[in-house]
Amino acid sequence: MPTGFYAGMPGHVWKHVLDVEPNRHLQQLGEISESDAVLTRTYFSDAHMKAAHKILRWMEQAGMTAYIDAIGNVHGVVEGSNPELGELLVGSHYDTVVDGGKFDGAMGLLLAISAVKAVHLEALKRANKLSMLQWAIDNVSPDEDIDLPIRAVKGLLSGSIRVVGFCDEEGIRFKSTFLGSRAIAGTLLKHNQLAARGADGRTLEEVLATSGGLTGVVVPNPTEAVQALALKPGSVRHYVEFHIEQGPQLEAAGLALGVVSGIAGQTWLAVSVEGVQNHGGTVPMPLRKDPMAAAAEAITAVEGTCLGSSDALGELSVEGEALVCTVGSIKVHPNQMAVAGEALVCTVGSIKVHPNQVNIIPKWVNFTVDVRCRREEFRQEVIALAEARIQAVCARRGVNCSVTRTHNAPPVHSDSRLVAKLQEAVHSDGRLVSKLQEADAADGVSVEKDLEAGVKVLDSAELDFSRYADTLFEVLFAGGRLSTGGNLADDQKEKLAFNVLASDATPEALLPYIKVFQSLIRRRPFLVKGLEATLNKFILSLEFYDEAGRKKIATATAMAFSYKLGCLPENVLQTLLNDRLVAKGSVMGFVTTFFQVFLQKENLDDLVFLQKENLDDLVFLQKENLDDLVGLLTKARVVNRLLDFMPPSKRTLEDFNAHFNEAGLGPLVEWNTRREIDTKVAELQEGLEKMMSADPPHSSADIINFVKSRKAEQVLCFCEGASGVAEMQEGLEKMMSADPPHSSADIISFVKSRKAEQEGLEKMMSADPPHSSADIISFVKSRKAEQGLPDADVGLPDADVVRVLWGLPDADVVRVLWVCVMRSVALTGKNQAQILQTIVAKVKAHHKLLGTFVTNAKLELTLLVTLQVLCYEDNRLLKLFSDIVKLLYNGDLVGEDTIQHWHKKGSHPKGRNVFLKDMEPFIKWLEEAEEEDDEEDE
Repeated sequence: MPTGFYAGMPGHVWKHVLDVEPNRHLQQLGEISESDAVLTRTYFSDAHMKAAHKILRWMEQAGMTAYIDAIGNVHGVVEGSNPELGELLVGSHYDTVVDGGKFDGAMGLLLAISAVKAVHLEALKRANKLSMLQWAIDNVSPDEDIDLPIRAVKGLLSGSIRVVGFCDEEGIRFKSTFLGSRAIAGTLLKHNQLAARGADGRTLEEVLATSGGLTGVVVPNPTEAVQALALKPGSVRHYVEFHIEQGPQLEAAGLALGVVSGIAGQTWLAVSVEGVQNHGGTVPMPLRKDPMAAAAEAITAVEGTCLGSSDALGELSVEGEALVCTVGSIKVHPNQMAVAGEALVCTVGSIKVHPNQVNIIPKWVNFTVDVRCRREEFRQEVIALAEARIQAVCARRGVNCSVTRTHNAPPVHSDSRLVAKLQEAVHSDGRLVSKLQEADAADGVSVEKDLEAGVKVLDSAELDFSRYADTLFEVLFAGGRLSTGGNLADDQKEKLAFNVLASDATPEALLPYIKVFQSLIRRRPFLVKGLEATLNKFILSLEFYDEAGRKKIATATAMAFSYKLGCLPENVLQTLLNDRLVAKGSVMGFVTTFFQVFLQKENLDDLVFLQKENLDDLVFLQKENLDDLVGLLTKARVVNRLLDFMPPSKRTLEDFNAHFNEAGLGPLVEWNTRREIDTKVAELQEGLEKMMSADPPHSSADIINFVKSRKAEQVLCFCEGASGVAEMQEGLEKMMSADPPHSSADIISFVKSRKAEQEGLEKMMSADPPHSSADIISFVKSRKAEQGLPDADVGLPDADVVRVLWGLPDADVVRVLWVCVMRSVALTGKNQAQILQTIVAKVKAHHKLLGTFVTNAKLELTLLVTLQVLCYEDNRLLKLFSDIVKLLYNGDLVGEDTIQHWHKKGSHPKGRNVFLKDMEPFIKWLEEAEEEDDEEDE
C-alpha cells in the first residue's frame, strides 16, 4: 500500500474501518470453534474463552477500556465528558448454537466495535488531533488493524458508550438462555440461573466458584459477584443492536438493511401426552390409547390455530356458535388470526418419544410449542385457544395430557425516535428501509424492557385514499374534517382523540404522527398532495389558533420537510406570504418555530441535553443543517424574501437580526447578513466592470470615488420597499452619464452627503432614548434639502421606519477590485507575452485605485490570494502568476513581508504546489536582498 493512502481521512479509511476490519474479524471469529467440521462455540468452552480475548483486543484497538466480567461478558467502555447523558449500550452475543452461523450475534458485536472506532477517528479529525496518529494511519496495510490508543481519544466524546459481547444467549451449556444480558440487567438471580445445571452435572454457581469461568479467577461468592455486574437503573440511555435477519423478508424484497420496530412476545409450552404402551402388532386400532397419534393431531391443531383454520377449530363451540376471540375492541374470527395478529407464528420444534421403538405403541410423547406475536393480548388469546384445542384432542382420544408454560416474555417495542433516526440514516445512504414486523428475541430484550411504543400504522382498509386523502390528514392533524376558520365541520359526529393539535408542541411528541405520515406516503406516494393541501389549510387559518396551536402546526410542517415526506417547498411555504397573516405577526412566529425545529432536526431526542449542557454543540448542529434550510428556502423561492415574513412595522434588518438572535438562531442571522453583503459586493462588481470597460474610460478619480461611496454607504431602505441600494446606484449612474458629466467634485460632494446622512442616522438610531421615526425621516429630508434635492428626487416615501445597513468589508472591496481589473483584460487571441503586457497596462492605469484600498498587510494578502485563484481558474494566466506578483511588488501594492507570508502559510489550496514552486526564485531573491540590507545596516 502506498504511503499516505489514508492521509486526509478519505473514503478509504472508512472502508478499512467499517468494511475491511469487521469482515476480517468476522472470518477470524468464525474459525474459533470447538469442532473442525461445524461452527460451535458454547459457553465456557476453550473456543469461547479464545473468542472473548480476541474481542477484548479489538475493543482496545478501537480506543475503548476493555475487560471481561465475572460471568464472561466482554465490555468495551468509552467514558464521555458528560456522565449525565447516560450510556449508549450497543452489543450482541458471541456464543453459538451447535453448527451455528458466523453472522449470528458476532456480526452485531463486531459492527459495534468498528462503529466506535469510526466515531473516534471522526472526533479526532474534528478536534484537529489526527496528526498524532497520522503516521500509523498512513502506513497501515489492508491486513492490519488501525490501533487507537486510549489516551489519544480520551475525553473527545460528550456521551458514554458501552459495547458488550454477551457471553451466553443460546443457553446450550446450562440449558438457560440470556445469562450474560440478564447479569448486567440485574435479573439473573431473579430467574435463579446460578442454579442452572450443565450436562456435566455442575451448576453455573459451582463452575464460577471452582474454575472462575473465562477470567480463570475463582469467584468465592458468585451471588455477590453477579449482583455487582448489574448496571445502575437509569444509567443506560439507549440500547442498539445490529443483527443478521433470521427470516426471509429482506432477502425476498432484495433489501440489504432493515429497521426493527419491535420484538415479538414469546411463550414456550411444554406438552406431555401420556397413553398406554403396548405391542404394535396385537392391539386393534379402535382400542388403542396412542399418545403419538394424539400428539400428531394436537400439533396439527396448534398449526391450524395459528393459521386461522376453521377446520381445526370447528369443534370448539359454545352453544353451537363459532368461537370468537376479542382483542381490545377488534373482534377476530379464528380464520383472521394471522392477519390481525401481526405475523403470529407457532413452532413445534422438539418431540421426544418413549420408548421410541418401531413396533411399540409409545407410553408418552413430549413436544414443545413456541408462540410469538407483537400484540400481547392477541398472543395470550391464541395460546389459550391452542391449549384448549390440545386438551380437546386428548380427551376425545382417551389419553392424558398436560400443558405447561415454561417461558413467557412480553413484546418489546423499539424507541420510536431511534427507529426514525435509523430509518433516515439508512434511507439517506441510498438504500431502502424495511420495517420488520418483528424480530427474534435477542439480548436487547433483557437489557431494555422499558422502550416506547412503536410507530402506529393504519391497518389495511377498503378506503379510496385518492378520494379521501385531504380528509385523512385533517383527521390526523385535528381529529376531524376541517371547515372555515380552522374549526371542525359542523356535521362531525366523532373526533379522533389523539391528533397533532391534541399533542404537546414538541418534536418528540409529534414524531409518531410524522412517522405515520411517512408510512402512508411511502406506500401511497400520491397522498403527499393531501398532506400539502392540509398544511396550506392550517397555514391560512393560523390567526384562528392560539400560540401553542400555531407552534404545533409549525413544528409538524418543519418535520414534514426534515423527514423528507415529499412535500414541494413552494407548494407550502409560498402560502406564508399572505399579507393579512404577515401583518398580524402570525407568520413571524410560525417561521421562527419552523427554523428552530428544522435546524435541530438531526438530534431531536438530544435537544434537551444540548440546551442544558452544551450550547456550543447546539449552534454547531444549526450550522450543519443550515445548508439544508437554505436549499429548502431556495426551492420555495423565498430565500431572498425573509424580511417579507416580518410585519411591515418590523421589516428591517435590525429587527430581523434582533428577533432571530433572541430565538437562538444566530447561524441564520449570520447567513442572512453574509447574503446581504454578497448582494452589495455583486452590485459593486457590476458597477466597476461597467466603468472600467467604458469608452472613453472613466478616470481613476471617478472610479475611486465610486468605490468609496459604495463601500462606505449606509443603504437607506424604507418599509414600502424602496431600495436605498438602487437609489444610490441610480444617483451615481445619472451623475456619471450626464451630458455634460458632473465633475469629480460634485460626485464626491454627493457621496459625502450620503456619508453625513449615515453618521447622523447612526447617532440618532443608537441614542438612548432613541429618536422617533418622525425625527429620523425629518433629518433625512433636511439633508436632502441642504443638497438642493427635493424629496421626490431621492424617492423618500411617507414611511415610519428606516433601516441602516453597514458598509462593505475591506477584504470584499479589494477582492472585487482585482476581479474587475483582471476581467477588463482582453485575453482572447493573445499569447502570454501580450496578455502580460496588457495586464501591466491595466495595473498602471488603476494603480491609484488599487493603492487607495489596499492599505495594510492583511488586504495585500487578500489581493495575492485573489490573484492566485484567478490564475488557477484560467489556464491562460497560470504561468503568469509570478510575473504579476512581481508587477504588484514593484508598484508597491504588496510588500515583501506579505509575499513571504503568503509563501510560508498564507496561500490558497487551489494550485498551491504549482504556484509555490513558481515563486521559489523570487522568494529566494527577496531573502538574499533582505540579507544584504542587514549586512549594510551592520
